Amino acid sequence: MNKLTFLIFVILSYALNAGEYDPVLLKSTNGRTVKVVAVYEASPEGLELSPMPDGPLIGSRKLATITVKWEHIDLNSLTSYPEINSAYQKASGGQTVSMELGPHFADFDAAKALLKKDVPEVTIYYDNEVPVTAPLTTVLTKKDLYKAKKWEIPESAKRKLIKQWNDAYDEFDQVSYRTDFNRLLFDLKKAIRAIEQINSGSAFNISHAESIKAILI
Repeated sequence: MNKLTFLIFVILSYALNAGEYDPVLLKSTNGRTVKVVAVYEASPEGLELSPMPDGPLIGSRKLATITVKWEHIDLNSLTSYPEINSAYQKASGGQTVSMELGPHFADFDAAKALLKKDVPEVTIYYDNEVPVTAPLTTVLTKKDLYKAKKWEIPESAKRKLIKQWNDAYDEFDQVSYRTDFNRLLFDLKKAIRAIEQINSGSAFNISHAESIKAILI
């Protein structure tokens, strides 16, 4: 494998495997790996970025922004990030390149929409009435939902939704320092627990319904 083929392989591997919420991993010349949540600019002076904070940005706490000189960055670690590598080449020639790279720029609305994909149907039972089966999003907006006595979700659909939401939780957890995602994670964990409690013919629980509604509606 020649150098060009190897570089293309590295770039494609990164494009296929890196998630939108994965931090940028940069290495310093002393071998330390730094998790970066935002890369803003490459200039002859260095790379302007924000390291991953160690907790939520609550109150007056803000995301730190620093400029790291190129001489302190292991340039081999840039090969996994074509956009940064290209910007470095231009910065070496005296240019300044603006970027919006890293999970800090993840779209919150798109993240919420991801949780609403492939929503299963649920069957609810009222007293002396024919059971109603409809998408979970539809059922949760029914004005008489509080009158329901029982509800159930097909087991396969339930397992699929729980997996989908657990996978999303793991992804979003990487940007849990953001207050919007931090709140979403709190609500999502409650919704997952509520879904887990819905079994065949289980008693309807309005608190669980409200927890799920916080995610889907």
